[in-house]
Amino acid sequence: MGGSPLNRRIRELLKNWVVPPGFLRAKRRISFERAYRLTAQEAAILSRNARFRDFYKGRRCFVIGNGPSLNRQDLAPLDGEITIVMNHFHNHPILERWQPTFYCVADPPETYTPRERELIKSVPSRIHAQAYFLPLATKVMVEEHDMFPPERTYFLKMWGALRDWPGGKYRWDLTGMVPAVRTTAHMAIMVALYLGCSPIYLIGFDHDWLAHRSVQRHFYASASQDVGSSDDLGTYEYKALVEGTLKTWELYEALQEVARERGIVIYNATAGGFLDVFPRVEFETLFPFTS
Repeated sequence: MGGSPLNRRIRELLKNWVVPPGFLRAKRRISFERAYRLTAQEAAILSRNARFRDFYKGRRCFVIGNGPSLNRQDLAPLDGEITIVMNHFHNHPILERWQPTFYCVADPPETYTPRERELIKSVPSRIHAQAYFLPLATKVMVEEHDMFPPERTYFLKMWGALRDWPGGKYRWDLTGMVPAVRTTAHMAIMVALYLGCSPIYLIGFDHDWLAHRSVQRHFYASASQDVGSSDDLGTYEYKALVEGTLKTWELYEALQEVARERGIVIYNATAGGFLDVFPRVEFETLFPFTS
């Protein structure tokens, strides 16, 4: 039986076309290691981030998204807390009461229109953060247009989708490479983890676009939210939106895994929303002595 023509053909097929899984994993890891290497210039730029490693270790912080639920939460109690804000948070009136600790924006340079560049350039005039974090790919643009104060501007080298990173390869040290993010919220959580903050509370993380399939909504109104604009989700196939949401969730799950490995707890304190990766907590209960 073992020497039949059919069996010989099967053995030949397995020999020539079926690659052992271990070999594929090794090949993938080698390819990853080659791509993971930084240039000397990149390494020098990213080395500045080392000052933030465990900078606020063991202290709680709040990562604030821009979802419309922020309009239903009183942010005044966050005065004096460690806060990480993002993107167009400079539109929030709470800045008259307190200033964020850190600011993040993760958009790649090719997504910036002249108007968007000017809007983001206005951020430092409203948000006086200890540090501003941006993708390394934006460094030339940021410097050419004098968008952020150089002495307080730091960069992250983001490379490859999460699925391209071998399992267990979640180093995510900001002096090296980190996976490419799908939203600035991912980047902000990476910063919070690097700071060593725990617990980390998320607010304004609505992630409910699949429920209404209209435009991406924020706590503020803008022309980009008009129907027919780039934020109009009705211009995308629903399947594409679902697939994109799955990838977004997978990165949140990876962030949760990294947090657990480091003994850090992340809670979702958003008022509503669909993000169910992290355990829930009511925002108001975090300030028991606030009347």
